[in-house]
Amino acid sequence: MMEALLDLDAVLPAGTGLSLDTGVLEPGRLIFARGPLVVRALVRSGIVVMVSDLAESVAGVVHFVLPDALPDDADLRCGEIAVPALVDGLYRRGGPGLRLEARIFGGALSRTQPDGDVGRANAAVAVWALAALGVPVPESDTGGADARRLTLDLGTGNVVVDRV
Repeated sequence: MMEALLDLDAVLPAGTGLSLDTGVLEPGRLIFARGPLVVRALVRSGIVVMVSDLAESVAGVVHFVLPDALPDDADLRCGEIAVPALVDGLYRRGGPGLRLEARIFGGALSRTQPDGDVGRANAAVAVWALAALGVPVPESDTGGADARRLTLDLGTGNVVVDRV
């Protein structure tokens, strides 16, 4: 699968995964930005990871809904693919000297799979992947039963979380 991204250093392509009318990030999508960009997402058992170096004004965000990919699958809906792609994309845009840090949101109990805890597995894979890549996580809001409506400011790093 091709990388689905919105790179604000370039012309905005059609079908990027971010509705420009509503600013809502869809699952399986990756966005990079330099400078101000407000992104919204609604997440329950899925995870939204925002990674940034605010001093260098570079940030990215990804929304995934499954922890693991199938063999030979490069689907950004899977955390083990999405998180490394996000971090790698930021280093490609800002260089190896970036001082990245991450924020993780979501991972609530799935209403459709009450016996399986895909939300917890999604959160665990995000934490694991970021640790493996050496990216600290100073803020997270995961678990529980509530979905989260997120407003993420990629330019400032500010995040508003409304439980719904």
